[in-house]
Amino acid sequence: MPNLVKNQAILQKEASEILDKLGLLDFLSKFGNAKIIGSVALGLMTWRDIDMDLAVDELKEDDYFRTVQYLFNKPEVKKLLLADNRIRTEQIIAQGIPESMYLGIFVRGEGESEWKIDLRFVKDSLVRAEKYIDGIKSRLNDENREIILNIKNTICTHPKYINKEIFGVDIYNSVLDGGVKNLADFIKYLANKGIEL
Repeated sequence: MPNLVKNQAILQKEASEILDKLGLLDFLSKFGNAKIIGSVALGLMTWRDIDMDLAVDELKEDDYFRTVQYLFNKPEVKKLLLADNRIRTEQIIAQGIPESMYLGIFVRGEGESEWKIDLRFVKDSLVRAEKYIDGIKSRLNDENREIILNIKNTICTHPKYINKEIFGVDIYNSVLDGGVKNLADFIKYLANKGIEL
């Protein structure tokens, strides 16, 4: 089994280098407060994925498309995926996605590696991630960190994870609040919630 804790540290370093190379945090600071969230903020990385919120007073299409143009001109950026989550469909609401404008950024890393950056332009009043992240971080220790990394590493290619039927937060809650110690426990935990893995 790979050393997932060591791998996590390597991914953290690479994530920082990718963001520095793109100059993304500096660029976004013109429009609002850019925050790294998700597994990068928690030190629970198992693959090359960065989640970011840009907290703004109001959602401005001009700022969003200036960011698109900025990234489009970066040679490291291979592809951009745009989505308008201001339109409140049942699916968006069910997934807990706030009113926002989304940018999926696919970036060339070292060698053949590829990174995905999920960036949301979201109203300040709807940003809840920071408080949640602080709460999770305060409860992490060596043992539960390794359990979370092992489960995440095992299910990261599962269709229900890829299609956002199961989230990282489900894993964190199962380990920190549900007493889950391994994948078998996690499968039972989901089954009790009516989710089949």
